Amino acid sequence: LSVLSPPNKRVYRAIKGVLDDGAVVGSTHIDPAVLGCSSDPNVAALYSGNASVQAVILCFETTFSCRAGCIGNLSQIVEESEWTFPPFTALELLDIEQYGKKTLVRVRPTLSVMRHYTTDLRYPWSSPQ
Repeated sequence: LSVLSPPNKRVYRAIKGVLDDGAVVGSTHIDPAVLGCSSDPNVAALYSGNASVQAVILCFETTFSCRAGCIGNLSQIVEESEWTFPPFTALELLDIEQYGKKTLVRVRPTLSVMRHYTTDLRYPWSSPQ
């Protein structure tokens, strides 16, 4: 990572499909994957598919304590302005709006202090921390 995003930067991620039934404003979801995002909302819209495809577009509102890392210079498509959050980032749902088959969800990311990926490590020096 070469650069952290400034606080209050918005980045976007598209996920094909629909929200889980328990996804309501105020709930929190912990994503076990690396979260690739773009600072360009048009890139997220492109990845969400055409108007007939159900998809969720996440709008991340970064904070000072949880900012995205810039990986744009490592990306195959530099024009996508790619940013990332680490695995197990907690996402607090702030707002949910429906636009046809697309669901726009504003989320506030928080870095999780739980290290789920270290449970099978045998030695303390093999931890990725």
